[in-house]
Amino acid sequence: MDSIFSFFAALIPTAHAFLEQIGTAGPGVGSMWSQICGSLFCTFGGSSGDQTVFALARKVTNFTSIVVGGAAVAVVVYGGIRMITAQGKDDQIAEARKMIIYACVGLALAIIAPAVIAFVGNFVQSAT
Repeated sequence: MDSIFSFFAALIPTAHAFLEQIGTAGPGVGSMWSQICGSLFCTFGGSSGDQTVFALARKVTNFTSIVVGGAAVAVVVYGGIRMITAQGKDDQIAEARKMIIYACVGLALAIIAPAVIAFVGNFVQSAT
């Protein structure tokens, strides 16, 4: 399992170095790559020494929470627009209300998920 994580940890910086070498890593690509690496697992197994599965789980959960949170906010806005344009039709209002409620539940889960992963990780690491 560690060899798989080490492979992926080495693959991403290697790919970025290759892009820089051939000249296609412009300032936009470089900043995008730095953003992705900061959110995901480029430092996994790197100089930080944090090589646990929970470190990877935290980073993936944080990245996923950002994506899910953004999608939930977009669905709340879309549900609000559908509710406004329902023109008093009860079935369309109920459908828009369901969309907003489900999006709020998803947003709450996206906010809570990193805390749960951190709690479980700290609990397991302190027990070992």
